Amino acid sequence: MGESTGKSQDYAKTWEGGFIRHDSRGRKVYVIRRMINGRSYKVSTRATTLRAAMEQLKRFEADPEHYNPAGPPYEEAVPGRGRGDRERACVSTKSALPHLGANDAAALFAAEAAQA
Repeated sequence: MGESTGKSQDYAKTWEGGFIRHDSRGRKVYVIRRMINGRSYKVSTRATTLRAAMEQLKRFEADPEHYNPAGPPYEEAVPGRGRGDRERACVSTKSALPHLGANDAAALFAAEAAQA
């Protein structure tokens, strides 16, 4: 008697996109499990809420082959550096947020939404 520690318990619940597992802290983590064009996908959304997981599922379904839960890198020109517009820097939105003020962060999200 006692509790089973098998992995089957970690995957006991399902959601529209696949299944839910629990991380080492006991939080729900939503995992996408799909068969698309004969290819099997099983990829973590890294989302811990259903709402966030549904957003990740939309992104996955738009381009399953290139899906990355962190999102695509955000490219912007680095002014005043060497070759001007030809020199670019890749900055992810997530890594840039701690360094931006509230107005800059809102502008960054608005620019990304306009590109989508």
